[in-house]
Amino acid sequence: MKQILITLIISTVATPALAKTYLGEWTCIATNIRAYDAEVESRLVLDVRINEDVVSIHSLVGHVVVSRSADNISVNNQYYSVFASKQLPQNLNYKPRVYKNYIQFKNIQDAGSNSYDGGNMNGELVIHKDIKEDKVDNVSASYIFQSGDHLGGTIDYECQRD
Repeated sequence: MKQILITLIISTVATPALAKTYLGEWTCIATNIRAYDAEVESRLVLDVRINEDVVSIHSLVGHVVVSRSADNISVNNQYYSVFASKQLPQNLNYKPRVYKNYIQFKNIQDAGSNSYDGGNMNGELVIHKDIKEDKVDNVSASYIFQSGDHLGGTIDYECQRD
């Protein structure tokens, strides 16, 4: 009986610490790209959770298409990547110089690409810390990336809770 009581007390005390609060599914649409002579089309869907003020992305799926020339868009001159990631933890060591009031997620790498110019898009995703608030339905985000041998930049997003 004592053992059952002790187990019950431990599980009751430990459960809140292990619980993750669901912050919702967020759809992020690209609004701008900061890269020389480039255009972007991108959509990311994030399943976001929080545990004791630490945010994690439970899953991230989507795509990014970047073209280096608006005049000659074709499959042959686009950087195209798809994303399918799970369990992306917040970088607790993030010390922002530019993106203050943002949460950083490191090592966001594509799951596949068209291999243009070497392929492999990767970078960091920063999301405004207001994503933690229940009453907030829109936040900004940016993906600071590098792809292939010659392209790097920042894609700005507006994210909306679904």
